[in-house]
Amino acid sequence: MSEGQPPRPEPPWPAGEPPYGPPAASPPPPASPAAPGYPPRPGYPPYPGYPPYPGPWPPPAPRPATPYDQAQPYPRLLRTRSYRPWRPALALLVFVPTFLLLTVIALVPWLISVLPDIVAAPTVDEATRLTERVTPLFLLSTNLGLAAAIPSAMLAVLAASRLRPGWLGSVAGRLRWRIIGRSTLLALAVVVAFYAISLLLPAGEGSTTTQSVTWGGFAGYAVVVLLSTPLQAAGEEYAFRGVGLTVLGAWFRPPLVGAVVTSVLFAFAHGGQNPALFLDRFSFGLVACWLVVRTGGLEASIAMHAVNNVVVFLIAAAFGQVGDSLTVDAAPWSYVVLDIAQLVAYAWLVERLIVRRRRPQLLTSTS
Repeated sequence: MSEGQPPRPEPPWPAGEPPYGPPAASPPPPASPAAPGYPPRPGYPPYPGYPPYPGPWPPPAPRPATPYDQAQPYPRLLRTRSYRPWRPALALLVFVPTFLLLTVIALVPWLISVLPDIVAAPTVDEATRLTERVTPLFLLSTNLGLAAAIPSAMLAVLAASRLRPGWLGSVAGRLRWRIIGRSTLLALAVVVAFYAISLLLPAGEGSTTTQSVTWGGFAGYAVVVLLSTPLQAAGEEYAFRGVGLTVLGAWFRPPLVGAVVTSVLFAFAHGGQNPALFLDRFSFGLVACWLVVRTGGLEASIAMHAVNNVVVFLIAAAFGQVGDSLTVDAAPWSYVVLDIAQLVAYAWLVERLIVRRRRPQLLTSTS
């Protein structure tokens, strides 16, 4: 202290302490949020400053079990959660060219077999008659060509609505083989019974009851009919009741619209016919659509179609009339009335013994 300056007063606080109390502790670093990512693997320390993730990551959201938010009947099968009005039209655009291409491919073996005879034919009329000749190979190619509608229909709904092929079989997402088995037995009983009744009707011109049985070549036709005709019948059902009914059902809620339109197309697809035969085929289409709606799938209509065609072609093969059966364009009213009664009887049996007793699934599942 220099001279002339007053002495410095003593501090009022103890020596060694700051004037405002003890030094404040430094604040802790802010807590870091949990680092995104998977928990550290065992044996690896966590990243500095990031605590390990507390527990396993939650499992991913489960994928929907079915493509439907609302339960739908079979005619509305294309109304999935991803439905757009243009998707049914896309199904038609995929189905038609695919079916035509596969049909031509199926006919190639028969065309190869008759091509040398056609080329060597002396006249155009003779060559034309050769193309109209019906053989077991021709019947096989024709049946496989119509059966090509099955993969074509499956590809169409897969491309348009992202539906697995099984959904086209029924609302259960698959063909229900128990229903097919029971329906086949019912159809066989009804067809055989009504064919026996038809023998009591007056025989018309060209009727099988006026012909004698010719067993020559029957074995070849029988093998082709038993192996390929059920596929041919199923192909027509997949085309008209599978694609046609569901496409129209996606646009029009009442199933009657699709039933009438597809039944008219089904009748015209069989070529020229008199009014009685047209009514018979139109009625067949209506009953098939009714069976699809009442059972929730194609099984009962496939069984009816397959049994009817197998019996008809086996009888025609026995009488040597397979070609006439393929090109028939007229039918008497008496047989048409009997055939419609046969269809109604089969539908009634399916309603009583399958729909009411077995309670098949009629709507799609949503979970």
